[in-house]
Amino acid sequence: MKRVLRRGRRMSSTKNYFSTETYYSPIEEETTMTTPSVQVDCTKLLIDGRFVDSASGKTFTTVDPRTGETIARVSEGDSEDVDRAVSAARKAFDRGPWPRMTAYGN
Repeated sequence: MKRVLRRGRRMSSTKNYFSTETYYSPIEEETTMTTPSVQVDCTKLLIDGRFVDSASGKTFTTVDPRTGETIARVSEGDSEDVDRAVSAARKAFDRGPWPRMTAYGN
């Protein structure tokens, strides 16, 4: 194990406060970063308990920030999709079990 000179904040061992100081820190040998594969199972909008395409059919690219690679193309919601989602939520709230539930689940 090698030691590396670092500068940072850490709790003082003799006083009850953080101080900025230079200290030696043991580190493990450098490791190779692995990139796990990313799998996207659903690229649609969840509206009224179902996964649906956007009303306009538009999509956008989702990018893996680690690699810059495209992960998937995802449905792009617009105002019509928001209206459908709000309507479905209102229906679920008015006719579903939520209005009759207590905050404590009794």
